Amino acid sequence: MAVRNFPARSRLRVTFRYKGAFVQMRFHAVSVISTFIDTQIRAIHSSFFHGKASRGGTFPTAENALLAFDVETPLRLHKNIHNIADFFLPEHQLVISERVAEHFREHPSLSLDAVSFAVLYDYPYSIDDASCGFDDYDSQMSFIDRQADVPDLHNRVGSYFHVRMPPVFRVRELFPDAPLVDVTIKYGPTPLPISADVFAAHPMYSTGSATIMSDDVFRRVEPFINWTYFKHLEFGQTG
Repeated sequence: MAVRNFPARSRLRVTFRYKGAFVQMRFHAVSVISTFIDTQIRAIHSSFFHGKASRGGTFPTAENALLAFDVETPLRLHKNIHNIADFFLPEHQLVISERVAEHFREHPSLSLDAVSFAVLYDYPYSIDDASCGFDDYDSQMSFIDRQADVPDLHNRVGSYFHVRMPPVFRVRELFPDAPLVDVTIKYGPTPLPISADVFAAHPMYSTGSATIMSDDVFRRVEPFINWTYFKHLEFGQTG
């Protein structure tokens, strides 16, 4: 089944046949806003909000999402702490605060790993200021790359955790009999394995461009998400 071309925070009914029966499940896709036409933010705001991350000296990307699932070394963040959020995605890797992590402590299928802050700096910015003091995006990136760690800032930041989740192709390998729903979130259609067994084992998994969540997990994190910086697609019952 294919679902395509939907706006931010859409709700769609998804029904599919599995083992001779029609199945309707509710699940969610959360992705970072990366196209800034008709949005109240620009790339500069998004860069400060999400920050940068590396793992084992390599930057995870949409093309090598497996890195975040298999590598055991801590995720290292390069982060502006101004209005630091409870839920953000540097380099497509989900990072949550201690406040959010408390809602996952007893969830047996989620793995949380403490992150390491390699660089913390404090640069005030506002979505009301389109430039945030920079002539262009490249000059902002150069500024961020030049920032050195400010040790005193570590005392102002609590514990944060990387939510380790498998890439979608790994989930398809683990559940070859799960029904697939073709969904276009940002780029081409991606076949998502959707079943109760899939979400019991992996209530969150990554397509590289989006995080797929079971309804239970989404309801836990939704109050902590700043929707200025994210898109949300809800699949399932609409009424």
